[in-house]
Amino acid sequence: MIKIPRKGQKTGFWVHCDQCNEMIYRTPYQYKIHKHHFCSKECESEFSHNQKSETRLCEFCGVEMVVGKKSGQRFCSTSCQKEWQKTRVGDKNPRYTSVPHICDYCGKEHIVKPYKLKQKNLFCSTECRRNWYANIWSQSAEWKAASKERAVNLLSSGIMSRANSIPQQRIDGLLEQMGINFRKEYPLSTYSMDNYLLDYDLCIEVMGDFWHANPNKYTIIRYAKQAKAVARDVQKRATADKLGKPILYLWENEINNNLMLCQKLIEKFINQGGVLKNYHSFNYILNDADIEVIENPVLAYQDYDTDNLETLLFSA
Repeated sequence: MIKIPRKGQKTGFWVHCDQCNEMIYRTPYQYKIHKHHFCSKECESEFSHNQKSETRLCEFCGVEMVVGKKSGQRFCSTSCQKEWQKTRVGDKNPRYTSVPHICDYCGKEHIVKPYKLKQKNLFCSTECRRNWYANIWSQSAEWKAASKERAVNLLSSGIMSRANSIPQQRIDGLLEQMGINFRKEYPLSTYSMDNYLLDYDLCIEVMGDFWHANPNKYTIIRYAKQAKAVARDVQKRATADKLGKPILYLWENEINNNLMLCQKLIEKFINQGGVLKNYHSFNYILNDADIEVIENPVLAYQDYDTDNLETLLFSA
């Protein structure tokens, strides 16, 4: 600032323009109220622009660009920004953490997050996951054992119940009429027994003639459903024998046509502590007030051992 006394302007000031440095005169009032002084509106506008802006280099192409100091602009154009984004996709991104993994079903390589590696099985698609569960896991011995255990627990807890067939209803009613304390769907290892006599530690199975292949009606097992049911019966019988749980088999024909025989057979089963000459109702006849085994008892499919099971079911 230069103060030069002049006629009529003894109190004024000569100052430099803050943009072009040209000398300009300012009154004391003008000098006091303004921080910066300019010789013209153009210089003032240019100075203001320089104060708010800066020069940066485009992060993709390196071209200089003038932007506001508060601006977050990093690229000189939209095209440069798009091209830069292409270099940050997938494993090119600094924050990329995924790792390659082989699909446990189809063997195709796919990308997964590291935290998923803790899972037992990983798949490249939902379809592969479903196929693995349907074709591999559901066929494994581990899954079948766990599935049986779940089913037994659900049945015994009453959450899930089997269809209460007419023969089953009749036996339930007969046991109640005889005053026998029993439990339905009693869990036995991975199986469930139709009726368990709580006070005697004995089991009763209600057998449908078709589903369990009554040998008096089906000399050969011809249906897959029968084969499946009989296989389960044989395995259940083997399990019960190992656990010391005698099973009395009451068949549909006797339940529907000779309920008195079933009652006498249950009484003998209890009175003899679960020891009988034969455990199938179709091998007994009612003789006056008692029952006795027929002369040539029929061998039931359920009495086969597990070693001969494949031969038994070969015709199914």
